[in-house]
Amino acid sequence: MSANTTRYLELKDVRIAYREHGSGPVLLLLHGNSGSKEEFSKYQMLHFENFHTIALDSRGHGETVSSDLHLNIDMISEDVIGFCKAMSIDQAFVIGYSDGG
Repeated sequence: MSANTTRYLELKDVRIAYREHGSGPVLLLLHGNSGSKEEFSKYQMLHFENFHTIALDSRGHGETVSSDLHLNIDMISEDVIGFCKAMSIDQAFVIGYSDGG
């Protein structure tokens, strides 16, 4: 899988943009406030070769599309849980910082 190809997943009120790369155990990469999945591109390609990495753009960031006027941590957390359920991910390692932590 190429980490340079953005894919989208439709949830009930948000269209999550994400990039995948590699194979192995799932490693979710969650950026902080004002960030995007772009921050993890180099790491996906060079440093996590033993993982199936998935870098998400959180609600209101990057290429993820929603109509929210306000964001909170509960919404962002629910999006990650919804993403995992929709992608049949029942176990994953997670790297995140700030709002993504």
